[in-house]
Amino acid sequence: MASANFLNYINIFRAFAILMIVSSHTMLIGMQSNIYFKISTGILANGTMLFIFIAGFLFKHLSKNFDYKKYLLKKWQNVILPYLFTSIPGLLLCFYAQSYTQNPFHDLNKFIQIPMLLTTGYIHNSPTWFIPLITLFFISSALLLKLETKDFLYKMLPFFFVVNLLLPIGNIYHTNNMFLEYHSYLALPFIQFLRLMFIFVFGMYCAKNIEFIDQFYKYRHPLLFLTVLHTALDIYLLQVRCWHSTTISKMLLIMLILGYLKHYDQFFITHQKLNKFFDFIAKYSFGIFFIHWYWIYVFNRVFDLPYIAPIYKTNPLLSLFIIFSRFFTVIILSILTLFVLKKILLKINPKLNTRMFIGV
Repeated sequence: MASANFLNYINIFRAFAILMIVSSHTMLIGMQSNIYFKISTGILANGTMLFIFIAGFLFKHLSKNFDYKKYLLKKWQNVILPYLFTSIPGLLLCFYAQSYTQNPFHDLNKFIQIPMLLTTGYIHNSPTWFIPLITLFFISSALLLKLETKDFLYKMLPFFFVVNLLLPIGNIYHTNNMFLEYHSYLALPFIQFLRLMFIFVFGMYCAKNIEFIDQFYKYRHPLLFLTVLHTALDIYLLQVRCWHSTTISKMLLIMLILGYLKHYDQFFITHQKLNKFFDFIAKYSFGIFFIHWYWIYVFNRVFDLPYIAPIYKTNPLLSLFIIFSRFFTVIILSILTLFVLKKILLKINPKLNTRMFIGV
C-alpha cells in the first residue's frame, strides 16, 4: 500500500527525469562546432534540472514533521553513502586512466585527490556533480523552511531567476594557472547551488500550491509553443556562441510534463502495466544516475567511440542507430548491474539497506 505522501505523477516524473538525463549523456551527436551537436544539446542538455525540481518539490511535500538532524541523517544514508560507494570505479579511473578522464588533480597525491574529486563530483563520474550541489541544499534545508514559513522565500523567486540566468552553466572554468584551476573546480558546487536555487525553490512552491500545477495543463498549448520557441532560441544562441543556458526551455518543459502527468494521473494508475513500468524505472532512477556514466565509458571504449557520437553524412541512419543503441544499452546494463549488486548485497545480509550502497 502506497504512503499517504506518495504522489504517483511525481513518481512517473522521476522516471522521465532519469531517462532524459541518460539521453543527454548518450544521444548528443556531432562535434561541438557542428549544428547537429547544438540541436541535440539544445533539446536534451541540462536534464538534471528536472532532478533539482523534484528534490525541491519532495523536500517541501515531506516537510510536515521536519527534524533537521533526522533529515540530514537520512540524506547521509540514502544519498551521500551510495555516492561514496559508487564513486570507487570513477576514482580508480581518475588515478589510472588520467588521459581519458582529464583529471585536473592528477599531479597531486592520491589521498589529496580523493576529497577534491568527491567534493566536485564532476570529474570522476561526470553526472554526480549533482551530489555536492544537492548536499548544499540539504545543509540549507532548515533555513529554507524558516524563510518559507515567514512568507519570504517565494518572494525571492524573481531574484533567484535572474541569478540563474547570470551565472554560467556547467564546467567552463579553465585557466593555465593550476592553482586557480583547482579553486575553479572546487567552486563549482557553490556556483551551481546559487544558479539552481530558483529551480529548487520553484519545486517547493509547486508542492505547497499543488493546485497551481493544474494551470500548467490548462495552458498547455501556449506552454508547448513557448517550449519549442525557447529550445530553438537555445540552439541559435549555441550556434552564435554568445550564450549557453537552457534554463527557460527546461523550466517550461518541467511545467508542461508535470501538467500532463498530473492531469492524466488516473489514466496511469488504471493502466497498471504502464504504471508499473514507470514505477520500476523510478525506483532504479537514483541507482541508474550513480552508475550509468561507467557504462557509457565501457560502451565508448568497446566500440572506439568518442563521448559524442560521430555523424556519418553518407549514412545518417547509422548515426541514429549508434545513439539509440548507446542509450538503450546503457539503461539496460545499468539496471542489470544494480539488480545483481542488490541480490549480492542481500545475500550477504538479508536485512541490509541496499540503498545505502547503490541507491536502490
